[in-house]
Amino acid sequence: MTIQVRHGHYDDQEARTANMGFAKMGADGSRVSTFVFQFGFISSRTLLIKLCRNHQLLFINLASVSRADGILFPPLRQALNVSSSFMHRKIVILSTIVFMACNYSRQSKENLNKAIENYKSENYAAATKYINEACKLDSSNKEIQFWNAKIKEQTKNCDDAINILKRLVLQGYKIDSCYYLISRNYFQLGHYNSGKTAYREAVIFADSAINLNSVFYEAYQMKIRSLYNIDEYNEGFRTTNHAVSLFPDSTQLLMLRGLFKHQLGDNDAALIDLDVVITKKSVDSPDIATALRFKGYILLDRDSLNEALENLSEALRYNPKDEFIYEQRARCYIKKNLIDSACMDFRKSADLGLLTVYDDINKYCAK
Repeated sequence: MTIQVRHGHYDDQEARTANMGFAKMGADGSRVSTFVFQFGFISSRTLLIKLCRNHQLLFINLASVSRADGILFPPLRQALNVSSSFMHRKIVILSTIVFMACNYSRQSKENLNKAIENYKSENYAAATKYINEACKLDSSNKEIQFWNAKIKEQTKNCDDAINILKRLVLQGYKIDSCYYLISRNYFQLGHYNSGKTAYREAVIFADSAINLNSVFYEAYQMKIRSLYNIDEYNEGFRTTNHAVSLFPDSTQLLMLRGLFKHQLGDNDAALIDLDVVITKKSVDSPDIATALRFKGYILLDRDSLNEALENLSEALRYNPKDEFIYEQRARCYIKKNLIDSACMDFRKSADLGLLTVYDDINKYCAK
């Protein structure tokens, strides 16, 4: 016996018999050569898993089926001249299929749980392995596809993640969360490719998430950071002020507002927001590092070199892999005529990926 999936169109007679299952019999009416499921684009495996998941049990009334007006097939006497041999085989086949469905459902759930566990522990290679296995077993499961997209984002497969999430939106699954994750993937694409087009897409989808959920904190953050990266400082400042009114205890939003104030030229007001962030002990290290970094920028512009150097060095304690902090501290060393220290920071910044500092290396560090 083979199990097939039928696609395409059926004539009226065939469509009626294919509503749930279609048995193709030999001339004697007792041999089953093919058992066919026809549910549009849904695979037989997916159908079986849904059968098990929804606890739908198929009971066959032999008398009614032999009259061709029972629960399994619609009335079509000429298609079902059913022998007892055929019905026995049919029952065995259905029992086997239901067992297979339950087994597929259990295995896909186990693989999904392992994928989530590895995702949370940041073991993305293992998470990818298990989510791929889960997808093979039940590719139409929306929760599996949702986590598939999240794992793809972490492995820098952002385009694939975006396509998966857009399909989930069309299916009505966690629409606000999907919009936010699409925004986050576009933000990553902008970072990888240094492209403002991707950041603009990030703004659009973050807005879509906010329109569905007006207190979606992470979506506000993504919109604000994206606006900053496309130099939309006025719009970013307005959005940040609105977000601060919704989330007044958020030091992260205060940090972002301080950055916009700095870019708009109000450095005194920027320092007020940045100092609030720096003095908070509960803020994540990258946010403290960013606040210290921009405070260092402002102080460097004011030629408060010792204070600037102190803040930039403190920023590196919180985020030692930020190439921009090394670059700014190098410029501070240049102003203090500490060339060797400046060259060390320029080279460290270059090692971390900021290639524009090679002009400075050639200018100050060539011997």
